[in-house]
Amino acid sequence: MPTVLVVDDDPDIRNLVRLALQRSGYGVLEAGDGRIALDVVAADHPDLVLLDLSMPVLDGHATLAALRSDPATADLPVVIISALSTVVDRRELLAAGAQRFVGKPFLPRQLVETVAEVLGRLQGAERGVS
Repeated sequence: MPTVLVVDDDPDIRNLVRLALQRSGYGVLEAGDGRIALDVVAADHPDLVLLDLSMPVLDGHATLAALRSDPATADLPVVIISALSTVVDRRELLAAGAQRFVGKPFLPRQLVETVAEVLGRLQGAERGVS
């Protein structure tokens, strides 16, 4: 069972996402800011990170940069979930190493489908399937 780390400072969003992912068979870890997220990634090695941008302590931009700068997490899939949704924001985040961007508000089903797609592509790439 793949494990997803949900990083968002809003506990209601984390709860909504956790329930949707668990109903779809995913294990779920949670963090309320980027600093905690980096600790959880180091300790628990999730298969994918769902990352909000606007958070206290360490925001999503800094968290993504930290993940990409560490060889141990440089290839960890990251899906951004954020209300920031300009084309420029999305392009910059994808260029910085995020695999996808899901704008808030979102449908839980949409988020689960995005997670499945990103993880499915990675599993296909590991098997040599394109």
